[in-house]
Amino acid sequence: MMIEGSTQHHRPLKLGVLRMRHPIAIVMAASLVCNLWLVGTPGYFSHDELEWLRYIRDDADPWGLGLADVAHSPFYRPLGTALISLILHLPGQPLVAHAALALVQAGNGVLLFLLLQPWLRARALAAAVLFSLTPMAAFATGWVAAFFDLSCVGFSVAALVLARRAWRDGGLGWMFGAAGCFAAALLCKETALVAAPALAAAAWMDRRVVRRRPLIVLAALVGLLLAGYLSVRLPVLLGMAGRKSSGGYAFGGFDAVWHNMRAYLVFPFAPWALEIQNVDDNPAVLAFGIAAHALLLALLVGRYGWRAPFLYLAVFLLPLVPVLAISKHETQYSYATSLALAAGLVAAYGGTWRERLLCLGLMGLVIVHCGAVQAQMHRTGACQSAALASLRPIVADLPADAPILIEAPDSTPWYVLVRLLNDNARYLAKAGIRATVSANAPAATLRMLPDCRVVAR
Repeated sequence: MMIEGSTQHHRPLKLGVLRMRHPIAIVMAASLVCNLWLVGTPGYFSHDELEWLRYIRDDADPWGLGLADVAHSPFYRPLGTALISLILHLPGQPLVAHAALALVQAGNGVLLFLLLQPWLRARALAAAVLFSLTPMAAFATGWVAAFFDLSCVGFSVAALVLARRAWRDGGLGWMFGAAGCFAAALLCKETALVAAPALAAAAWMDRRVVRRRPLIVLAALVGLLLAGYLSVRLPVLLGMAGRKSSGGYAFGGFDAVWHNMRAYLVFPFAPWALEIQNVDDNPAVLAFGIAAHALLLALLVGRYGWRAPFLYLAVFLLPLVPVLAISKHETQYSYATSLALAAGLVAAYGGTWRERLLCLGLMGLVIVHCGAVQAQMHRTGACQSAALASLRPIVADLPADAPILIEAPDSTPWYVLVRLLNDNARYLAKAGIRATVSANAPAATLRMLPDCRVVAR
């Protein structure tokens, strides 16, 4: 009887552990499989990675990467830059860098599953897998510089998961763990400030099971972290208003907010736009994207009532609040919105067969868009590598800081060359090169070919 009782006592625990590990393994495996194409990208997406590799090679701020000035830099991200530097220090570039980002994305999918499970139940697994099949996640996973967004969102979601455990079960470990993750998110990217209202909203959604004392302690810890961070960083961030910082970033007015909000809402359902900047190029793309998102809102109303679309929009737009007023919209900013998009699409599935078919159509549209973005990231990496390989021997024979004019006709992937030679390309020569790329330049000494190589004319 004693042995039988012991067996009956331990068997449910063992099965429970297996049940917990199984969906997590599915999320990890599915996310990694979804991103295999990005892992195999034979190059980088932009000039940022090359510039940071130069910092590491020359031992010039190899861990801060030029973003470690807390009092002056508009992009103070010491933890984010240290983690990126750690990735770029590893041998086997660029494969190792892309694999590291894919692993982080898979980890974020697991965190999303843990966050959504109490609310979406069995559907949380589908939402976590769909999360890695969104175009926003594909773009962020394929660009090393978007690791700031991957890490910021990951630590923010981890803070939410631990916070919910804290106010449900108590325990100082959960409280300090949640606060620590929030602090880590802030040190990865300043947009983590929105994690504070997200924590408050999650506590309100859990209000029936919240224990007051742990919630008060956690709120005090987060409040202290916010006060300390803002006391140092707020003057710098406010100083960006009305002026452009490096990269052309500045705060705009209401027009910028409306313009950006429209682009972020349209992009997930616009597979013809491979970057978010491209959604403005075609009115038909804008109309289609808006109509598709409106359909998702209608499906949510049909399933849950009129409050559901407002909740969805609030969760979708909350991570964008810090960047809506910025003078330009960029694809990596939308990474956090893919959390809400995946959860919203999975939650909307149900009802009549027509409603299910419409919802599956929206999911298919998002997945097709994800594939298109992955293909573009792969092509861009290969193209950048080819352009670099052909440029380096040419630059080696030129005088220091010599100006270069390159003709890149519209039939070539000229945008890769423009992104590659942004500002002053110091990773090509110690003194840098001042390169101008033009579609029609008869006086140019260099020419870009359709296969991405740059050759002498």
